[in-house]
Amino acid sequence: MATVNPGTNTAKVKTQLDWQSGDQLYFAPTAMQATHSDYATIDEYNSETGDLTLTTGFSFYHWGQEPSTFDSHGVDMRGEVVLLSRNIQIEGSDEDGWGCTILTTDLDDISKTPVVQLSGRLIWDNVEVTRCSQRDTERAAVRFNGAIGRSSSISQSVVHTSQAWSLLVTNSRNIDIVDSSFIGAKAVGVNLNSITNVHLDGVFVADVIERNITALDHEVDKRACVAFCSYYSGKGVDCPNSSIKNSIAAGCPFGGFVAPGNDCGSSDSDSKFFNNVAHSVDGSGAYIYPDPGVNGQLKCYEGSNFAAYKNTHQGLTTMYKTQEMKMRSMSFVDNMMGGLSLQVSGTSDSQKIVASEINIYGESDAQDCPDAAGAPCMCKNKFGFMLASGVHGSKELHPIKETSLPIEKIKSYGSFAAEVEVTDVNFINFSSATACGKSQQIFKRNPTSADYIPMH
Repeated sequence: MATVNPGTNTAKVKTQLDWQSGDQLYFAPTAMQATHSDYATIDEYNSETGDLTLTTGFSFYHWGQEPSTFDSHGVDMRGEVVLLSRNIQIEGSDEDGWGCTILTTDLDDISKTPVVQLSGRLIWDNVEVTRCSQRDTERAAVRFNGAIGRSSSISQSVVHTSQAWSLLVTNSRNIDIVDSSFIGAKAVGVNLNSITNVHLDGVFVADVIERNITALDHEVDKRACVAFCSYYSGKGVDCPNSSIKNSIAAGCPFGGFVAPGNDCGSSDSDSKFFNNVAHSVDGSGAYIYPDPGVNGQLKCYEGSNFAAYKNTHQGLTTMYKTQEMKMRSMSFVDNMMGGLSLQVSGTSDSQKIVASEINIYGESDAQDCPDAAGAPCMCKNKFGFMLASGVHGSKELHPIKETSLPIEKIKSYGSFAAEVEVTDVNFINFSSATACGKSQQIFKRNPTSADYIPMH
């Protein structure tokens, strides 16, 4: 998509798309403001030229250009446009905060003698679900709960404009979710918990907004676009043989992904979290934590093949207990408070942080303060790399105390024997000032770290 500005109702998109007048579209944020999503209705689309006319104008700026930025930055930063309309539609009533829920589960039919076991199964392709789930509850629009008897799959489908979570998969197994979108949820977009052989590939999760809960009393809601076996336990739960790959999180509170790491030295094919992207997050792109189902990760765990851009904190943040942590093969572009903020937690005298094969880019072409009249501006100081630390204390995966946030805020003693190894980390396109006149620098210390910072 070519760049569009607030107030305009035309755009240039791909040609030869199967879009029709009256179809609904979603336009993801491309700047640092996580809430800058647009929903629109097609008035006219020319499949030969890619010219798109909408029934209403855009509310926000969305950046794009003809060639992908993957070759120059390691990630395609052009704004995503998602078709929301499908021929098969499931629509909630949107009354009293209760729309609908599609539940797949296993049951025992006790009316039969002997008792008959009933196994639920869901096979979806090109289905649209809208205005479902129940406000302020865990009754997601689409739920798998105790579905273990048969396999299920969702493909080419979209769940949008939910009252609460879009998708919950808990205590279930053998589910594949492919090339599907979950857009417009509250607090959490996709929540995975206690799963086995559940795989998400090519999933897009976006426009997750805060719940309006006023009785938290100095506590905060648990939030993220994707909570990968992290939501119900401060240190995560075991989710064997499950994965999220080739997926995108955009427009999220707190984090794009909260996801388990891999065994140190493992192959990419065995990765639970691989080739994912997070952007436009009011927080960090990802928090990668030691997998509690693998005892060896208390000694060493690894994250790899991840990219993040335009996040208000870091691209990647950690403060979890292990002896050694390795992060490699990543790209970070134009994140406000650094591409990386790595802290390793514990009382061992042999803590180690390794960062390798990482590219960190300065300011991108996607503007923080667009030239167009009426476009919101976020003009802030930026830097590329927050110096790493060893600390005694660790953080919960989804902290509920305001004082525990942000994750990179250190609230414990430093570990004075920690070692930091930085290899083949490249800093690209950094100038002394941003386009809007604020400072831009490569390195900055964690303002809450101990007096001693390990040599890098």
